[in-house]
Amino acid sequence: MLSLRMRLAYINSEAAKEAVPRVADIMAEKLGWSSREKKRQITEATAYMNEFGGPVPDKSGAKLRSATLSSGALGVAVRGVS
Repeated sequence: MLSLRMRLAYINSEAAKEAVPRVADIMAEKLGWSSREKKRQITEATAYMNEFGGPVPDKSGAKLRSATLSSGALGVAVRGVS
C-alpha cells in the first residue's frame, strides 16, 4: 500500500516505516484481519520498507551543476554536435 498505491516508500522511506503501524490498524479494521494477521502484515511491510534507501538527504546547501554531457567532455566527435 505504502509503495504501490501511495508511493510514500519511494518519496521518503523513513516516513513510510513510521506509517506502517497506523496503516495496518486501518487495513485490519477494514479487512477484518485478526491480531495475528495484522502482526504478520506489519512484519512483512517493515521488511519490505527496509529494502528502500535511507533518509532523504538534506540538500539545502547543494550547488547545482550542469547535467548536460558535451562532446568535448567525452573527447570524441559526436555527429551533429560540435
